[in-house]
Amino acid sequence: MKPFFYKDHDNSVEASFIFSGDTEHHEFDAAEDEDWFIFYGEGGRSHVFEIENRDVRCEPVITLYNAKFETLKRTDKGEYRLEWRCRGEETFYFAKVTNTDGSVYGDDTGYDFHFYVTSAPFSTGQIFGYVCDAHSYSKRIQGVDIIYVNVGNGIVREDVYYSNSLGICYMSGLEKGNYTLIVNAPGYKESQVTVIVGSLPIRKDICLWPE
Repeated sequence: MKPFFYKDHDNSVEASFIFSGDTEHHEFDAAEDEDWFIFYGEGGRSHVFEIENRDVRCEPVITLYNAKFETLKRTDKGEYRLEWRCRGEETFYFAKVTNTDGSVYGDDTGYDFHFYVTSAPFSTGQIFGYVCDAHSYSKRIQGVDIIYVNVGNGIVREDVYYSNSLGICYMSGLEKGNYTLIVNAPGYKESQVTVIVGSLPIRKDICLWPE
């Protein structure tokens, strides 16, 4: 059985991670299809979402949500660009793309979804991923504690963002190199994983075994 985070992106649990500069191609492959994306909101900066290279039967609508799934902003029919400034908490947010007519799907409904933040692109590395129960991939683990160690210089950092509701961890501002992530949570065995960080975001999902 595959973990829940490897399925299609048809609902918020299966949302596709996107970072500034990413472009993904999607199409509506079923009636009332929804394409979900998850991104990290950077305080004070504008986040731009654009639909490009639309097929002839694709008339998309973009809707943004916070982590409580409260609507933040939505495009109208014929609008293919949405700009939103993050004025609240730096955390994970969601974008959803649907076809205006949900009964239209299949051939000629493809589009490119482009996302960027109005600032210089990241020059340092990032690590992100889900933390899950090894026996139940969809189970959110509460109270996760993560530290990470730069193997090259031995520097230990604890500035990891973790969402209890989403089960997602996020680290940024990392120099290139090897890192050891040390993950603990109540009722689970400690897990240590090694990640090689470069200039592009690295996804590392971590499964914890119950004690």
